[in-house]
Amino acid sequence: MSTSSHAWITRRFLLYAAGNSINNLGNAMWTIALPLLVYHLTGSSLSMGMTVAIEALSMLLQPLVGTWVDHANPRRLLVGSLIYQAAVSALVPLLSDVHALTVGVIYAVVFLLGMGMNALQTVQTVVVPLMFPTVKDQASAGLTTAYTVTTIVGPAMAGVVLGTSGYPALFWLNTLSFLAPVILLPWTRVPGHRPGASRGKESGWWTRTQEGWRALRQYAPTRHLLAVLLALRLSNAALLPLVEFVLKHRFGLSNGQVSGVFVADGLGSFLGTRVPIHWHPTSPKTLLIAMGGLNVAGLLCLWVPLWPALPVGLFLVAVGYLGAAVTRNLLLQNAFPVGMLGRVSTTFRTITGLAGIAAPLVAGALTAAWGPEWAVAVLVAAAAVSLGYVVAPHVPSKPDAA
Repeated sequence: MSTSSHAWITRRFLLYAAGNSINNLGNAMWTIALPLLVYHLTGSSLSMGMTVAIEALSMLLQPLVGTWVDHANPRRLLVGSLIYQAAVSALVPLLSDVHALTVGVIYAVVFLLGMGMNALQTVQTVVVPLMFPTVKDQASAGLTTAYTVTTIVGPAMAGVVLGTSGYPALFWLNTLSFLAPVILLPWTRVPGHRPGASRGKESGWWTRTQEGWRALRQYAPTRHLLAVLLALRLSNAALLPLVEFVLKHRFGLSNGQVSGVFVADGLGSFLGTRVPIHWHPTSPKTLLIAMGGLNVAGLLCLWVPLWPALPVGLFLVAVGYLGAAVTRNLLLQNAFPVGMLGRVSTTFRTITGLAGIAAPLVAGALTAAWGPEWAVAVLVAAAAVSLGYVVAPHVPSKPDAA
């Protein structure tokens, strides 16, 4: 089947993508609004960075989730993670209504919600090949493209809702968005079992996690992509709170204007997801060099002392990072069997997630102590390291056999 053909797009896929997109739209608004709320409460760049770092901290529990996903009922996990997230996210507007919402409570909700979001992403890594086994690459790429559309629409919607109705209304919309995939479940028919799933006694989670790590190490393209995404994650994880702080503290933009700036990030994400699908270079090295170069160029834009340079930088960084991230998804789904995808995916995401914990804290502390220019300098250095790693001659010109 040609990858350019749309014959594979069925009603089932469209409904699954619709529910997934509504959920992602709520997440996009939540992601933009939460650091702004923390800034409103504290005025601190470090507190904003902590919001992002604490969400990333939940990644440390993902090896447990990955081994569970590989052997549990996919439908139950999908529904359970969505209902759990709806219940947790509802705490923010509820506590806000009774004037009991503190920064400490926000941090706790962010951590708990991050666990659910990461679990859902891992479940979807397994569900997509099960639902669309003959067109899993097209389905994965289609869902990723739909996701990036929500990163364009989400910030714009967040700006409108924050400007007209305030934080509680936005957080209620996010809570309701988690229920969309559950409501559509009778039509999407997410499978409740996987072919060939073992029903006997299973090994412990640590043993299965080690199996996922060994599988990653044995496949050379995955090893190199892991190293690259670790560095790119380090250079990108701090951008949201850092740019929001600069736009609010230095340029005095309103919440609606700040949200609008991040539409550029969504546009870059959309373009970045299309690059690996439509551009087929002779080697992954060529693609990763281009993506790393865009990251460095985008980060350098943040040094320009004019606020219109920030959306340009966000756009370039998003193209580079999402291009590398889509390459990761396609590589994992084609290199490993469905029975290994959960543990392999969570191992990969846990390792790169470590950078998501450190980067916002470091950038927030540097911004508080010496200004955002120093934080940007560190991020540029991290992105340059990733680019240097790709250019190094030990990266293979062609993928090894799986």
